[in-house]
Amino acid sequence: MTEALPETMRAARAYAGERHMRVEQVPTPQPGAGEVLVRVHTAGLTRGLIAMWWFTNTITLPGTLGHDIAGTVAAVGPDVEAFREGDRVWVSTALNCGTCASCLAGLDNMCSALGVIGYALYAEGGRERYERYHDGGFAEYVLAPAANLNRLPAEVPLEIAGKLGTIAGGLRVLLTAGTVPGGTLAVTAAGGATGAAVARLAPVLGFARVIAIARSRGGLERLAAGQPGDVVTLATDELGEGWETAGALTERIREAAGGDGVDAAVDLMPMGTDATVQLVRSLRPGGHAVLMGGNPQSFTLSYLDVMRNQWTLSGNRGHRRGDELAVANLIGAGLLKVDDLLTHTFPLDGVNDAIDLLMSRAGHPGMVTLRPLPDGARV
Repeated sequence: MTEALPETMRAARAYAGERHMRVEQVPTPQPGAGEVLVRVHTAGLTRGLIAMWWFTNTITLPGTLGHDIAGTVAAVGPDVEAFREGDRVWVSTALNCGTCASCLAGLDNMCSALGVIGYALYAEGGRERYERYHDGGFAEYVLAPAANLNRLPAEVPLEIAGKLGTIAGGLRVLLTAGTVPGGTLAVTAAGGATGAAVARLAPVLGFARVIAIARSRGGLERLAAGQPGDVVTLATDELGEGWETAGALTERIREAAGGDGVDAAVDLMPMGTDATVQLVRSLRPGGHAVLMGGNPQSFTLSYLDVMRNQWTLSGNRGHRRGDELAVANLIGAGLLKVDDLLTHTFPLDGVNDAIDLLMSRAGHPGMVTLRPLPDGARV
């Protein structure tokens, strides 16, 4: 028998100009035609999401954030046949138009009317959809189009499914860089969630060696402890005074790669350009670097160095829906291990503790999630 839904639910609400969220009672959404209500088991929290709230005006506020969402179907709209109550699902939170040139080319992450559930609006053309679905997963329930739901493989725990979007971002940036069987990959910010996902995925895609770089060693030790294959860790705070301008990071990366440089590089630095420039300069001739750190700063490279070495520099924004399915299948098949990268889980009332932890980087947090439902609640 279908369980009656509560009239109200608890949600962590973000307000403009504030740095902490307010846990409030709000009306429980009711699914209409083509919609599904999901009982949220796990929702991922990232520094990037918090930064978008704090430093941009691209999010409708007040609002419920959270764009990595997994749970079970609580209710379906009158015409929804693909899902039923109790199905284990994750939500693909990108709200694509499906008709623009990017969508038709399979580049759904570049949709010209893109909005994201629990995150930001990228283009005014998507405002109507975004306003309907902008409230995200930091709540007991979330409303989504049925077309944005995916059945979760039985082998994938809901705890991990709440970070599939983050892991999928790692896959997309590697696919953009191009896989090199037996090659060497370098990745910055490897102590964080996306950087660690990139490092873990690299051997699955054929890289033989990963050079993992971070500001300090804490997160790198956690990554290396469970990393398959050959991994070299580099902490920039151990490079010595003046490394930023002396080229010490480039030298150490090249040394770790055997002297010729790395085949591919992924830069995830959110601020500062010293590590980014030295990472690019560590490429072998013909190497490819991809930038996905959301860094607003500019940097300079020698035109001749790029030309003579035939380096390729690319940008990457987010991921595509197929990337989520791919990482879910890899995890379900036992080919990708990420459970040790899940370092902190908070109840909904602890959302501000989670924010403080992430933004301070205290204790080198990896993947951080929220569990919105009270302990013992049915999922």
